Amino acid sequence: MHFVKIGNRAINMDNVAQIEHQSWHDCTTTKVHFVGQGNNNPLVLSEEEAKELYEYVEYVAERPIRTT
Repeated sequence: MHFVKIGNRAINMDNVAQIEHQSWHDCTTTKVHFVGQGNNNPLVLSEEEAKELYEYVEYVAERPIRTT
């Protein structure tokens, strides 16, 4: 399991299916869609939490892939 602490929430990144991120000049929104949710309602984060999560996802995406 791969948990990330964003604000006062812990998000299991293994269960994330999709992240929708939108940035405008004055605000940022992020919706996190999870795998296997019965109601398919995304988690909507506050502006500060959205920035934190997006920075983390970008950081992970830029890391080199290790091959063993």
